[in-house]
Parts: sequence; C-alpha cells; structure tokens
Amino acid sequence: MKKSTVAFLTILAGIVFLAACSSSLNNQASESETDTAGNYNFDKHDNIQVFMQDLALAVEKGDKESIAGMIDFPFTDEWGDYPDNQTFPLGCENSKQFLEKFDRIFTDGVKKAIAGQSYRGWTDNGNGTDVIAKGEYLIEGDGSIDGESDRPHVMLGIRLVSGKFKIYAVKFYS
Repeated sequence: MKKSTVAFLTILAGIVFLAACSSSLNNQASESETDTAGNYNFDKHDNIQVFMQDLALAVEKGDKESIAGMIDFPFTDEWGDYPDNQTFPLGCENSKQFLEKFDRIFTDGVKKAIAGQSYRGWTDNGNGTDVIAKGEYLIEGDGSIDGESDRPHVMLGIRLVSGKFKIYAVKFYS
C-alpha cells in the first residue's frame, strides 16, 4: 500500500509540474505577443520594414515624441531652408524644434503614405540619379502644406545613421 501511495503522489506531482510549466509557457507567449503588438522595436531599426512599421504605429498613436526619436538631427529641409523659395523652413536642429513643426512636416499626405507603408528605395531615373542616394529610402506624401501652394509635396528621406534607419530630411525634386 505504501508503494502505491508513493507512486500516486509521484504521478500527481508530475502532473502539477507539467501544468505549471504549460501555464508558464502560455504566459510567456502572451507576453511576447503583447510586446510586438503595440510597442516599438527601436533595437531592430536596422531593418527598414521594422522601422516603417514602428513609424506607422507611432503616427497612428499620435506619438510625436517617439517619432522625434526616429529623426536624425539636424533635420534639413532641402526646399524650404533656401530663402529664395519663400516658404516656411521645416529644418530642425533638435527635437524641440521638430515637435513645434511636426504638423507641417507630417502632413495628412505623409501620414497616409506612412500608414500605407508607401516608401521606395533609390531608383535610377535614366541618368543615374535620384532625389535620394543608393541605400536610402523615400516616403512621398500627397499634397502640399496649407498655404504653401508653391512648395512641392512633402517627401521624407530615410537613411542609416549609426546602423539604424532615421528620417533625415525633407527632400524635393529639382
């Protein structure tokens, strides 16, 4: 009788142990799904697809501070930083200036392009040039900034900076 009680308790302990392990694995799986569903993967911004997914998530959330973390400063405006163009310059030396100009940079057209994951890499336009360099990417937003009909639509240049993709400039076709 003692042997059967010991065997029963051993089996019962094994079942409890397996149930605990299974529950732990399920909790870890749920935590992993939560981490990738709603949080940013900044450490993986060496991958343009992950960068664009995080950028789209930040735009959707209206998380301007996280977007500022995806900018390479000084951020240049290749169109508006030239006085002859007589437009409001969008260049920024730091995140504070960027946040002040955010709505002029991230127009509805730019936000729509980001939400739709609409970006492209370097393309040879026939003479070996493009508005971006090889290895860079471009988000092309539709429409212009309110009150600046002479400004071409906003396009954002993306490049690797210290191994991570960052938005570095408002680009334009000359």
